[in-house]
Amino acid sequence: MNGSDIDIDRNPFFRLSPNQPSKAYFRWQHWYAPFVYCLVVVHTVFVQDFRYLHQRQIANLKAIRHPWTAHVALYLSKIAFTFIVLILPWSMTSLTLFQVIAGYLIVGSVVSLLFVFLLIGTHFSDTTQFPVPNAEGAIGHSWAVHALITAQDWAPASRLANFLTGGANCHAAHHLAPRLSHRHFRHLAPLIRSEAERHGVPYRHTSFPGLVASHFRFLRQMALVPELDS
Repeated sequence: MNGSDIDIDRNPFFRLSPNQPSKAYFRWQHWYAPFVYCLVVVHTVFVQDFRYLHQRQIANLKAIRHPWTAHVALYLSKIAFTFIVLILPWSMTSLTLFQVIAGYLIVGSVVSLLFVFLLIGTHFSDTTQFPVPNAEGAIGHSWAVHALITAQDWAPASRLANFLTGGANCHAAHHLAPRLSHRHFRHLAPLIRSEAERHGVPYRHTSFPGLVASHFRFLRQMALVPELDS
């Protein structure tokens, strides 16, 4: 929902909600998306973490304050990370610094793509909904219904997917029972599906290839808008 999701709000690269204004360059977002997704890990480690530490408002969280110890811990952890991942391999091998950095960027790109494709289609797909609150701030349905209509499961019966993603493939269960161990999500998914059908609430599920395809169809739909901002 706009104003409550840091992945949607103030995203300069993508239009990820039909409730957002568009920009002219978003019409190409389904083409350049994989290249931007490759940078997720590097951006998170070297840019986003610092930005979040110093921001006073993130989505619907306001007046955020962190103790000085959090600042020290973050900066020290980044120095240690850089030393272990870049400086140490460079100093202990025959590789040049350029080769070490290139290797890190390649591995980071693979990790980024895996992370993004395993998760992003669970909400940003052509099957999920993006409710808009009314003037009173109400969305016209319950929290449980909201969790179902805004999420999409993929391979919910798969033991492997459940193990690799910590249950994020069963995304409805992930939101409906956040305190329950992900080990149970695979068994909870069919119960959620049957109850959703009984109450006339959509329960969306697909395969992993279907998840990725659904996400890129969504990006293309969000790019195809009649009016574009300059």
